[in-house]
Amino acid sequence: MNYNGLRKLEGDLNILDIQARIGLSKLLLNERAISEIIEKHAIGILSKYYHVEASLKGKPYDLIIHNGKSVFINIKTESKSTSVKHDAIWMCSESVLRKMSKELQENLYYILIEYLHNRSIKVINVSIAGPANSIMDNIIVYDKVTSEMTNMAGIHVKFKICKFYNGIHAYILKDAFKKLEVVSG
Repeated sequence: MNYNGLRKLEGDLNILDIQARIGLSKLLLNERAISEIIEKHAIGILSKYYHVEASLKGKPYDLIIHNGKSVFINIKTESKSTSVKHDAIWMCSESVLRKMSKELQENLYYILIEYLHNRSIKVINVSIAGPANSIMDNIIVYDKVTSEMTNMAGIHVKFKICKFYNGIHAYILKDAFKKLEVVSG
């Protein structure tokens, strides 16, 4: 896969000067809203760079890059402006992971965009993990009802994660992500 578009993403997002405070009273957007804004801009930038279209809602990926074979991209974000530090990033519901086709598992990559925010949003790191089938050792599953956390082998583990999702969900440990060196221009 050609990573040049992904490597340029950090700089291209920062050029946009995305505002975290809006309106006359300069209200600070919540992290969910900021995350959505970053993801939409990232999808737009990558769509233009790779000449692709964004995926349909409800899919476990945000866009598909056709480069001899289909490469699926899912964009994740994390604020570094909070004092809460998590060990893993939410991936998808456990049922989506379980039903994922072999082709998708072999070609699905996760992009993590880390950012700071005050008046505006500053992207500080872009990293990649995947394909999904190669990072299974770095995926954990959390069941909110039973409060059980296991790795993919079913062994109980303990990590700091965001637990506000209802049901059973999969998370990618941050150790699975590798930083992409920034390319300018």
